[in-house]
Amino acid sequence: MWMNHLLLVASLRFLIQPSSGNIVTPCLHHEFHCLCSAPGDVAEQSSFPYPAAACQEQNLSYVPQFLNPKLKSLRLTGNALLSFSLPPLIYLQLSVLDVSHNSISSLDFSQCPRLMRIDLSWNRLTALNESAFRGLNLLTHLNIAHNNIRQLLPAIFQPVSELTHLDLSENLLSGMNFFDGHSSDPNHQLFEKLEMLSLAGNKFASIEFCSLPQLPSLTVLDVTGSSHANLTCLLNPHRFPSLGVLNVSRCFLERLDLDALFDLSGNQTVAPAAIVLNLTGNQIRLLDYNPHNAERILQHRQNVSVELTGNPVLCDCSFYQVFLDLGSRFEQFFQGIHCLQTANRLEVLSSLQAQCLPTPSHLTPVVVALSLFLLLLGCIVVAVIFYRQRKAHTSSFVPLRWEASLKNTTIAADAESVSQHYYSESTSCTSPEMDIKMADGPPESDEDLENIYATIDEFYLNREHIYASEIDRPKAGPVTEL
Repeated sequence: MWMNHLLLVASLRFLIQPSSGNIVTPCLHHEFHCLCSAPGDVAEQSSFPYPAAACQEQNLSYVPQFLNPKLKSLRLTGNALLSFSLPPLIYLQLSVLDVSHNSISSLDFSQCPRLMRIDLSWNRLTALNESAFRGLNLLTHLNIAHNNIRQLLPAIFQPVSELTHLDLSENLLSGMNFFDGHSSDPNHQLFEKLEMLSLAGNKFASIEFCSLPQLPSLTVLDVTGSSHANLTCLLNPHRFPSLGVLNVSRCFLERLDLDALFDLSGNQTVAPAAIVLNLTGNQIRLLDYNPHNAERILQHRQNVSVELTGNPVLCDCSFYQVFLDLGSRFEQFFQGIHCLQTANRLEVLSSLQAQCLPTPSHLTPVVVALSLFLLLLGCIVVAVIFYRQRKAHTSSFVPLRWEASLKNTTIAADAESVSQHYYSESTSCTSPEMDIKMADGPPESDEDLENIYATIDEFYLNREHIYASEIDRPKAGPVTEL
């Protein structure tokens, strides 16, 4: 009986305390054996508005119910709570609740209508019913990370249209149908005010990342540890126009598409924003890059920062092309690059400078045309030289032929027959046979006959000249042709 009076007096005393008082009391229930205190350091005080109570690591199995009724912040981390619920008309001013690191598997927030921040991380939640957050119209921060939740119903987030921070990391979620719900406020879209979303460490398929709704206020997105993360969908500026930080670390990515990173699809309708992309701990070896987009990269997003620490980047000629085209922006865009060949990136770049000789793309047609012109010019020069040599060679071997043309008479002397006759008979100057063909009969006059004799004399003179030249020439065999 005396215990009930004591509880009543304690409750009345708290009711008459000013709202600004920082009043906490020892737990009065005989099962608790705890002492709840106010937060100590400045950081805790800023996140836990007064009046506040911190009952941490006291092995509590129930929520203390005899603290300041005007309590605004309650921390119950590291206890043995199996569920969370409050009786009516107690802690109606409670706005911040931290029940992380317990064993909670069921929830009831119906008696906490003014809650703005809830931390349910590191518990044993496997499912949440549709009414779990009903009535929490002021809720802005919700953390249910590190539980065993496999599915969230589409209607579960309808009452919380003011939500700005949602942490669903390290659960067993495989679908994102919880984004299909509609806001309870017809004037606002569901998740319209969401600024931070963590989906890290779940089991989403690649296509699920492409089904995310448009989140116009989202600035931080974390999908760490998602083995099927689709970077192209996550970097879509139409879906996340305000995105500033994207964490895709430890997602087993093997390539980085720079066109997707810098939104070079050609359909951009929103202004590019600065973005920090964390790709730490992936398997990225190649940077997919189109040299024709270098100027667009430098113009569209000059405030991109990509963290590539822990990736085995292959520093080849393609990588060197990116380094050359981006120039001083390269160090601004990419942080923590370690080449697969060696940790000394400067040494690799020096060797690539000697190996890779990039040709500017706009000079390629000029180089090709110049090469063809030089090739054609060379062919012409070779043809002219060959023609001149052949002509000189042909002119040095003129066949010896004597022809006498008289009116109605033709005399032909065969040099080959004369030479053969000369060598076959003797060295005496016997006359060879000559054929005097009378085309139109015998000579008509003495003058014609004298012309014929003159022609014969000229022939024998030429034959003697040939014989003298043959005597002076070294004999290498029988002469077969003159």
